[in-house]
Amino acid sequence: MNSRINLEEVINARLSAVKVSHELEGRIRYAVAPRKRTYRRSVAFIVACFICVMVSVPVIAAQVPTFRAILEQLGVPYVYLLQPIQLVAEDQGIKMEVLAAINDEDEAVVYLTLQDLTGDRVDHTVDLYNYWISGGRSFTHELIDYDETSRTATIRMVSHGGKQWNGSKVTVRLSSFLSHREEFDLENTEINLKDIVNRPIDTQTLDMNNISGGGGELYKELKDKEFIDILRTDEIHKDIPKINFAYISNIGFVNRRLHVQTKWQESVDNHGYFYLQNKKGERVRGGSVHFGVDQQGKAVYGDEYVEYIFDINESEIDNYDLYGYFVKNNSFTTGNWETTFKFDAVDTTKKVAKDVNVGDVHFDQVTLTPLGVHIVSSLPSIAPLQVELVMKDGTSIELNSRIESQEAEGRFTVKHEAPLDVEAIKELRINGIVVPLK
Repeated sequence: MNSRINLEEVINARLSAVKVSHELEGRIRYAVAPRKRTYRRSVAFIVACFICVMVSVPVIAAQVPTFRAILEQLGVPYVYLLQPIQLVAEDQGIKMEVLAAINDEDEAVVYLTLQDLTGDRVDHTVDLYNYWISGGRSFTHELIDYDETSRTATIRMVSHGGKQWNGSKVTVRLSSFLSHREEFDLENTEINLKDIVNRPIDTQTLDMNNISGGGGELYKELKDKEFIDILRTDEIHKDIPKINFAYISNIGFVNRRLHVQTKWQESVDNHGYFYLQNKKGERVRGGSVHFGVDQQGKAVYGDEYVEYIFDINESEIDNYDLYGYFVKNNSFTTGNWETTFKFDAVDTTKKVAKDVNVGDVHFDQVTLTPLGVHIVSSLPSIAPLQVELVMKDGTSIELNSRIESQEAEGRFTVKHEAPLDVEAIKELRINGIVVPLK
């Protein structure tokens, strides 16, 4: 029988089973459908293209159930833009398979699976540790599915900052990951804070220009002081219930603020923080500074100790209890998983708006590309936004997928993803305000 007839029969059979909502039809039309074709034929054409992709890569569509589910969630337009890869790397009894990828001028997205062929090192808490996509400057990832039967995790890996991915070879590399994570929240330290109000303490000076890190709501204020007073190390040893990788090494009031000092054992990525909670369940987070000590016990650069500082004085402490949130990773797996492939060229059409004000929020730049809306800001973070596209025919699309990253230059970026025909968009609205694009 003629091979073309066979393919047409397959497509017709698949088309008869595909249910396309009116909303999805609209998205398909403005995502990838040829503009000169009629509306009804455009939908059929794109669905057919989707099915051809499914037929041409049966391993992805038929043999990887988790990825098939992902394709169904993404919808036809996004699938049409995906580039099938199907490359496998195996080491230490663990298989990494790069399934598909997609990119634009500043972002690459790679879908991959991790499967433990010999044990249970891959589980529903798997977290990539050392990994990268060549050509990018910052990287994020998320676990989007885990199949317990096959012990397979499906991961979406994202690389930001690349400018020359189109038509270029790219390498995806993984050298370690964490798993079997345990989380401990609302862990009461069992310390009666009233008992430490009059506790005598010794302090020392910490050079804020010589610390390994810090964070929290008070950190900027502490950093601006250059020198602050902290507690002497290891004046006490108070174990934290259920936690075996850190303990409280001192606690007391310094300059009318509560200081809680902790000492941490060396680990790959065990971490956590302390907070105060009142009887209403309201939490207070403070600031933290990381440091080490020399042989004389003097505070120096390092990360052996973390001191948490709360803007709560002695007269207020009766209202609070000291709690902690901790994360412990029980498995750390190393190896060498690497694949190299060539990115297909993508549509580079884009529209840009600079110095955008949305209410009281200022954005340095807003860019609209075939993969979504990319927002760059000098703010330390960007609150969730309502991002809406109004098409030239009056229909609208709300973008909900949000990827955040902190750029090396101190800029914060957010990308709201969706496959788009840039030329078919009439307006971009953020929080209901029209953003003029050029």
